[in-house]
Amino acid sequence: MARRYSYDLRIKLFKAVDDGLSIVKACKIFNYKL
Repeated sequence: MARRYSYDLRIKLFKAVDDGLSIVKACKIFNYKL
């Protein structure tokens, strides 16, 4: 059960980091155009 929980947590963390990187990339592209 604990292993399953940590696995889900890792997936959520990975998705959060991925979303964060996407936002940063979008901001950089947006700022570059400005």
